[in-house]
Amino acid sequence: MKGTKILLTDELHFHTRNFGELFSFFEKNSFEVRNAKAPKDWISLYGNYFVKSAELRPTVLELARLNQEDLFLYSYKGINLFETARMEFLAFVIAKPAWKSFDISKGRRYVFNHAIKCDYDSLLHNLAAVIHWIDWWEKKIKDVGIHHFCCIFSGSLIYGNSLIQILKKHSMKPLVMESFFTGNEFYMECIYRHIPNNSDLKFKNFYDSLDVPVDANLYDRERLKSINKISGAKNKNVTQPVCFDLFEFDNDRKTILILGQVLNDFSLLGNDGVNSLLLYKRLISDVLSNTDFNLIFKAHPWEKNKIGIGRDMTREEIEIFVAENFSDNGSRIKMFSDYNINSIFEQSDYVVTICSQSAIEAAFNGFKPILVADAFFGRKGFTYELVDESLSGFLSCDPAGVLSLKEFDFFEEFCVKVFSSHLVCVNPSGSIRLRDIFSRLPPISLVQSKSSSLLDEKLKQENPPTLESVPVFSAAEEKVSVSTFNDTANVETEEVLTCHSEIGVLSRKSRLIRKLKNNPHDFFADSSYSMVRIFRLLFK
Repeated sequence: MKGTKILLTDELHFHTRNFGELFSFFEKNSFEVRNAKAPKDWISLYGNYFVKSAELRPTVLELARLNQEDLFLYSYKGINLFETARMEFLAFVIAKPAWKSFDISKGRRYVFNHAIKCDYDSLLHNLAAVIHWIDWWEKKIKDVGIHHFCCIFSGSLIYGNSLIQILKKHSMKPLVMESFFTGNEFYMECIYRHIPNNSDLKFKNFYDSLDVPVDANLYDRERLKSINKISGAKNKNVTQPVCFDLFEFDNDRKTILILGQVLNDFSLLGNDGVNSLLLYKRLISDVLSNTDFNLIFKAHPWEKNKIGIGRDMTREEIEIFVAENFSDNGSRIKMFSDYNINSIFEQSDYVVTICSQSAIEAAFNGFKPILVADAFFGRKGFTYELVDESLSGFLSCDPAGVLSLKEFDFFEEFCVKVFSSHLVCVNPSGSIRLRDIFSRLPPISLVQSKSSSLLDEKLKQENPPTLESVPVFSAAEEKVSVSTFNDTANVETEEVLTCHSEIGVLSRKSRLIRKLKNNPHDFFADSSYSMVRIFRLLFK
């Protein structure tokens, strides 16, 4: 491992306060570490690129020349702009009036068309930001030279996602990182995608491959360590208030708890995407209309601090919704944001959430969480998955709200696997896991070649230049330069992706065929026909 070269993306996320043990490990093992120092004033915008209009204006003007179809399909240097910008763009607009009741889960094309209609200028600025970052990263990688690994935080923002897309054709491996809800552990995965609610843990084959001690005594030791980690959880964004006095409903009916999430959290906006505010209203309406349950809605207290929202928006909107539609049932529902979650657990019979990691805390307290969307910890034996059935229909079957002993065993096994075999601890013990990560991912050098390889020739045959072409932008020019597409692979070790490669647009038919082959889920999800979109469920 000595001499391994590490590139960090920025100083905003990568510093000793967040990843102290990581820096200590690098130093002890003589890693060569360099920080790319991505500009803080760009990476903290959360989709509000209007403040960078002066720099982005030439590119925005060029993008504005494209029709709606070409803009949706447009790729710059092989990277689709909308797909790369989608999460950060949604994080910026999802709290706006035009989006609060919009179902973003209906597909990327559906979201794009709505963006054209309601937030066209904002969309153009976010797409222009992708081009800015692609050029910035290619120049930076060329300047700093070859590194073995690149540490990227989250991978959800445009600056990180664009780099991930570049590294798909590069020898440098991405290590995508993010803090776990405990605050004392973090993810560090070699993946080419964003990581919020998208960890490798969601894949059954990967999860099953994680080791647990065979010896009963060793397993029990790891189990107790995992329990201590959850008991000592200290979320970096949320401090639990002291326990309050128990509140009471004026009836003795069962109570269902809905655990809310921040509206523009990337765990909700990634993959198919979920408009949490819209979904909460549907759940609350279903429970109040079709059951006699009491209901507690626990909003996320961090929402009032989150960039792009800045207020307790979800709770406020739901209070208005209930007052307007269920005034006669007001005594059956209570809403909180800053309230100790353990106190609420004591007064609940069922726990429901979209994909919040607070469901893990609920399971730790003995509940069997009801998940209404895909979560990376779902389908591990200790949760319910509510896919097509309504919540009221599910509750009418009187399911158990708590875990059986066998199900709690599954939960403990999940904790052992996650804490002992996957996450990295911020304390010195984390060095064991870091050593394992870098031992399993040995640096691979590419063979230098000045001539085209057989692979190059094959790629040329499979991806011939197309007749159609689109503008290639220059930040200093307003004229459109026309180029043809040449997707020739370059496998030289000392050369990064060539900045002069030019990208065109395939014919619509060719693109659709290629999309169906490579990503059938998105092919069906993006269809404008509702009956066709159903088939996306076959390819999850």
